[in-house]
Amino acid sequence: MSIFYKYVKSFLKFFLRIYIKEKNTHFRRVIDQTIYSVLSQNKKFFYKENFLKKKRRTSIWSETLMRARDREIFIVHPHETISHGIYVNGQFDFDKIIYAIKIIKKKDLLLDVGANIGSISIPSLKRNLFNKVIAIEPEQESFQLLNINVLINNLQSRATIYNLALAKTKTKNFSKLLPDNHFNRGNNILISHNYINKINRIKLSQLNKKKIQVVDTDILDNYTFGLNKNNSLIKIDTQGSTLSILEGGKKTLKKKISLLIEFDENEIILYKEIFLILSKYYNFFYDLKNNKIVKLELNFANFEKILNFYKKKKIYTDLLIV
Repeated sequence: MSIFYKYVKSFLKFFLRIYIKEKNTHFRRVIDQTIYSVLSQNKKFFYKENFLKKKRRTSIWSETLMRARDREIFIVHPHETISHGIYVNGQFDFDKIIYAIKIIKKKDLLLDVGANIGSISIPSLKRNLFNKVIAIEPEQESFQLLNINVLINNLQSRATIYNLALAKTKTKNFSKLLPDNHFNRGNNILISHNYINKINRIKLSQLNKKKIQVVDTDILDNYTFGLNKNNSLIKIDTQGSTLSILEGGKKTLKKKISLLIEFDENEIILYKEIFLILSKYYNFFYDLKNNKIVKLELNFANFEKILNFYKKKKIYTDLLIV
């Protein structure tokens, strides 16, 4: 097997020389995917550099992987959806931030709840869409990479990061996080009996078989001092914890700060409860999966229609609540 990889590395080195000069975007992505797949076999973190200086010599065969594109630098997970997207495409799910900014205009601060390795926070700062970021990530390994990615991008003065989960109440070393360590590191579920009973996705008898992490929790209101609807955007991507986060953020919601919420299968199941809270404070929303900017009244009929559509399609969407 080691001989095989020596041949593969020689092959990829040859294509790397072509890659640097190649202007065909599709061909470059094919090479990116090949490099990511091969080096993932070693289960090492990759160092991805998103800019290329003239006559820069780049060695990709150390324990980390250097690579060229735009402005951000990332260390990523191997064999993982978000990291694969960042490595191959230069970003993951970042278009929704650009789309949101078109609607609400540029803000000073982004509160990134469910920050992962910085897939949203890092480019938001490097591309000057926001001046500051507060990033919250409970999963331990992703938080470590988030911390490193902030450092190697020289963003320490602009990014504040926390290793905890937001929830309805504040706890210390009590709440349990069920991480997905195999496919999608962003698919981490904060476990509670209410959650299990409502969504019926996790059986209590199966929990001991999982690598559960004990995490601290805090409430949203403790991270929004000084934030208001004119200077901030709150992004929530938490795989079923949105309702709990909103319940712990009543003071924040009264400020009517724009919310960018990902609705996957977990959130959609709880859409009625989420609507009851949002409708007390907000008047309109946008479906960011829709290529056209359409402002919808935040009433139950519109909200239910949009989310039932995605539920039937078995895909997620992002809603901008204003």
